[in-house]
Amino acid sequence: MNIFDVNPKYSNSHLCLLRILTYLNKKLNNYTSIGRGYSDIASLYFDANTIRLSQSAVLDSLNKLVDFGLIEFDNQSKSGLKTASYIRITRTGRYYLSRLLDEFAYLDLIWGDTPICEEKIVSELRKTIKTNHIQDSLERVLKRFERTELFLSYLKSREEIEWNENYELAGSLFSTLYMDKICVDFFKGKKYILNSTVRRREIFGPPINERLRKLLLSTKYSF
Repeated sequence: MNIFDVNPKYSNSHLCLLRILTYLNKKLNNYTSIGRGYSDIASLYFDANTIRLSQSAVLDSLNKLVDFGLIEFDNQSKSGLKTASYIRITRTGRYYLSRLLDEFAYLDLIWGDTPICEEKIVSELRKTIKTNHIQDSLERVLKRFERTELFLSYLKSREEIEWNENYELAGSLFSTLYMDKICVDFFKGKKYILNSTVRRREIFGPPINERLRKLLLSTKYSF
């Protein structure tokens, strides 16, 4: 699932799905009449309204999350939102939150499926789409990192805009800031991947040319 997907019919936020998933994760130790970890859907609607997130946007998000198995309804039906009263996050949902969000393989996969509302970013990303013509595998990886970092930079700027325009976020149950941590953890993963690739190249070849070495040495945290 593309956790940064956005439906402009209901919301312009790339973090809507992520906020709802985090909300449910925070309530994982709740005890209700039907079991542990469930949250009242009506309460979610109410709390979402405090940050100007409409019920339609929440409904749309819940339907997406349940389709991919990130949440489940109390009636155990993927199409049963109309008759459901409670929801909870699943192991899959927790995996997305704890492991997948900052993984290069995941981000490199979903950026092309994410609607982007800034023309400049779209133009820059288009320049990085084609990598098959690049002969050196290490250079191809660097180009893929470049476009993923553009994508993360865009998401970070959108999060900052949301917080500047919606002061209610700070005091709500949706007050988590995501992009700083995602960017830092992504960069750690990038360093590990590049170091591993360089070690393999030094052992098995082909040798790394001087231009690529300069590119590798210039790699730094860029957010």
